[in-house]
Amino acid sequence: MTHRRIDSHQHFWRRARGDYHWLTPSMTALWNDFEPDQLRPQLLARGISGCIAVQAAESVEESLFLLELARQHPWIEGVVGWVDLRSTGAVADIMRLRERGPLVGVRPMLQDLADDRWILDARCQPALAWMAAHGIRFDALIRPHQLGAIARLMDRHPTLRVVVDHMAKPSIALGGEWTEAGPWLRGLKSLAQRGAYVKLSGALTEARPGAGARELRPFVDSVLDAFGPSRTMWGSDWPVVLGAANYAHWDLITQELLLGLRASDREQVLGTSCARFYGLGD
Repeated sequence: MTHRRIDSHQHFWRRARGDYHWLTPSMTALWNDFEPDQLRPQLLARGISGCIAVQAAESVEESLFLLELARQHPWIEGVVGWVDLRSTGAVADIMRLRERGPLVGVRPMLQDLADDRWILDARCQPALAWMAAHGIRFDALIRPHQLGAIARLMDRHPTLRVVVDHMAKPSIALGGEWTEAGPWLRGLKSLAQRGAYVKLSGALTEARPGAGARELRPFVDSVLDAFGPSRTMWGSDWPVVLGAANYAHWDLITQELLLGLRASDREQVLGTSCARFYGLGD
């Protein structure tokens, strides 16, 4: 596989669509429309050839919106969409999305759910089994206390390809969770042992304002040790990252964090592992 840089995790939204229920005017950096024409120059400036667009609303309609953008802009190489996995129509919804464009994965917004075991509900299992059988990946948007449920999910569906978004959002601002004794790292290691991948993304928004590589290094090094470069993929989490730093600044911090790796391992993190996980072509 030819090495190229890929942003494994970013979003587009158009507020007038009306289904971004979490987005409010108080989120000043994010209370705007974010479209492909705004992202493309930033990708090109950093030498990034493609990206994965990830859902930001709990609606099939938003996934269709993202797939339409991907058809218009071939550098959007894949879409991670949303369906209600509990619905009896979940498989039909996934099939409909896949017919409309490059659907590579599905992501329920688990971090917002009160029930840590929601994904283990019997109603979700038929759709998850279908995803495993048909190569649709599962993006796990979770917090540390939900890692155990994802381990049980992987035990139920051992062929389901799973990636943990944003390193499971450890409390970087508080520190300490990266230690061997911490539940965050123990939970991540249990998923790594089951073959999961992880996204090196979302770190700055979990850190104190102005944080840099020094504050992030213990967490990033722990993730790299657990998953290895071949199952760690870089993502910008644009435009959410704008609440903490601009695209270029997060990329520069990343380059500093990866300096200790061999060139071939940096290539894995910066693109190859993403292409392998999502099944992207050269």
